[in-house]
Amino acid sequence: MLLCGALSFLVCFIPYEDLIEFIISSLHRPDLKTLITGRYFPPDKLIRLQVFVGILSFLSIGFLFYYLKRRHYILGIIKSINLLIINKLMGFLRVFTGLSVAEKCVLGCILSFVLIRSFYYASTFNIQYDEAWNYNYFLKRHVIFSLFAYNNYPLHNLMTWPLVKILSPHVIILRIPSILSGLAAGLVVFHLSHRLTKHKVVSMLFMLLFFCLPNTVFYMLYARGVMMEVFFAGLIIYLLYPFISTGLSSSKRTLIATVFMNGLATLSMLSHVYFIALTTMAMLFIGLSERNREKIVFSIQYGIFALVFSSVLLLPMVLGTGIGSGISAGLSHLNFLALHDAPTQCYSDFISGHGYGIYALMMFNFLLIVLNPGKTTGRLALFNLCLLSGIWLIPGLTQTYPAERTLGFLSLTTITTLCLVFKWILEFQAPDLDSIPEHGHKKRFLGSSILILLAMWMQIHSHHHRFIRWSERLDHEVLSLSSDMMEHHIDRVYNQCNRFAYFVPGIEYYFSLNDRNFNYTTSDSSSTRYVSQKQSKDEYVIDCIENLNPSVDSGHLIRTSGFYLYKEQ
Repeated sequence: MLLCGALSFLVCFIPYEDLIEFIISSLHRPDLKTLITGRYFPPDKLIRLQVFVGILSFLSIGFLFYYLKRRHYILGIIKSINLLIINKLMGFLRVFTGLSVAEKCVLGCILSFVLIRSFYYASTFNIQYDEAWNYNYFLKRHVIFSLFAYNNYPLHNLMTWPLVKILSPHVIILRIPSILSGLAAGLVVFHLSHRLTKHKVVSMLFMLLFFCLPNTVFYMLYARGVMMEVFFAGLIIYLLYPFISTGLSSSKRTLIATVFMNGLATLSMLSHVYFIALTTMAMLFIGLSERNREKIVFSIQYGIFALVFSSVLLLPMVLGTGIGSGISAGLSHLNFLALHDAPTQCYSDFISGHGYGIYALMMFNFLLIVLNPGKTTGRLALFNLCLLSGIWLIPGLTQTYPAERTLGFLSLTTITTLCLVFKWILEFQAPDLDSIPEHGHKKRFLGSSILILLAMWMQIHSHHHRFIRWSERLDHEVLSLSSDMMEHHIDRVYNQCNRFAYFVPGIEYYFSLNDRNFNYTTSDSSSTRYVSQKQSKDEYVIDCIENLNPSVDSGHLIRTSGFYLYKEQ
């Protein structure tokens, strides 16, 4: 703590001009100096940062003395949390070590399929706009930018950054954290399913179905933090299971563990705040329905502490560039949805594979509540129903439709809902799962066959999904254009066509891979690279294809489907 306090206190002695020069030189964007000093990091912000860090340094020293005084109490809490983590981890491992040879083969086949599919996609799909933009401004720069500059996936960037520096910035390397996070999320789904169904092979098939959902397929492909957030959301639901199903179990340890997981999930994707709000509401409803004061208090503490801890983890970003730009951008757009359907259909398609699947999920949970009032299945169904209601609540309260990825955690609810339906069917004539009669095995076999067919259909649907392939042609054009530009030594361009903006991050990425600089300016006054007109004779001009000038020499012309590059004589 003393070391951290001393290092933090050094910030108080950094000259403002030296800090700005470090930022500019790291970005290689001297044109941004005015924007940074005037909007994102003016001199008064450094003063506020220095005051805050100075206070934080003294507080760290105060906390050190508090720790020395109450060390036995604090160490007891830490030991208790460690035991919780160890117990849960051992529970995870015991399920795997207890698998039979046949079950291990099934698990190995599923994981091998997902790995092969993921690396096939990662190697065949070219880098996309968001991935290239994220690499250019964060992964390519010093790691400090991922901590102090606004970005949607801080934890993803922090985990990817060392991979890029140690291995390479190849697109497959950029996508490895998403692949691994997806696999980890799938294993959590397996444990959630096993808790509900008590059948290992069936749980593996539910995990396979999760791997084949459009949300999972898409976000295991591209380098974003969505699957990390889904992984932590799954762990949180797993930890809250005793609270939801029967009652409180080690509430203080569970509270601290879930608050910590929520903080990491928020660092994975900033919109995780929606999950915190919806799970808090769900647990409050469960507590109120049971008139259980202890559960109500736990729910309120969970929501407040999760938001506070998440805010603490985001403090470096808030003190750096702030998060106002991201919030205002989200609220200034009426629709961030990628699919051109009704909003409910967009969300439903991603989490269930069908535009109207959400209504089936809602109906299943409602029926389970009616048929199992006051029972574990009913409480879990109420929890699911509250989370699914976010599809309508969030747009209603925020007056905007967030992107599909912000509700990616609802893919977990799809699986848990189907698990409850499966469990209810098995228990319909056999309340005790350990004494299921012979026809119960037939039900399991029939259910497993349906799950396999559903997973196969879902994988085909996801493979041909319009969103996973919407930019495939554009991304290929980015690669082709970048190769042509480097071959013809074109590294200075002036853009007069709005459609070219999609190509810029990708071209910068490919130029960077070849240790080449790409000098880009544009006539778009809203861009940070705006200039009123072409500045040098070496610059190529980019214009829309419909504006093609017949007098342009074809020897100085590069055409694409939407625009062309030419050099004025």
